[in-house]
Amino acid sequence: MVKVEPTVVPTTNAEPLAFVIMKLGRLLERRLNRAGDRYGLTASQLLVLGLIARHPGASRADVARGVHVSPQAAGCVLAQLLDAEMVTRSERAVGLPLEFSITPEGAEVLKEAEISSDVASRSALDAFRSGHREFVGAALRHLLRSLEGDS
Repeated sequence: MVKVEPTVVPTTNAEPLAFVIMKLGRLLERRLNRAGDRYGLTASQLLVLGLIARHPGASRADVARGVHVSPQAAGCVLAQLLDAEMVTRSERAVGLPLEFSITPEGAEVLKEAEISSDVASRSALDAFRSGHREFVGAALRHLLRSLEGDS
């Protein structure tokens, strides 16, 4: 009788990089949610508020593309920001999309929230030696731009 050895599939303990990136994003989002709690805003609302601050006059479709959500989800967050008086929208003109702009109150909240965001970013980058922090930050931004180009 011939003894057949089972096939051994090599395994690795290394988690796929995509999973690591997703988990990092979720951890950072939790930190931003805690920071946003002070202002009654979620991380998603802060993300949209920041996009509108950088791109005044953005439409709902612009916001959806900019934060990688559906237009319906963007519309929901925009409605919440409108209710909170963090953004304003243009008057409805036939055939033209609504344009959104940040209010002075929204700009003030965003400024304070970005300080918390910077603290969370620095905390994440503290895992690296000081000489590598700038490189890692730039590499992550490059990766995001590259992946956005693929979608």
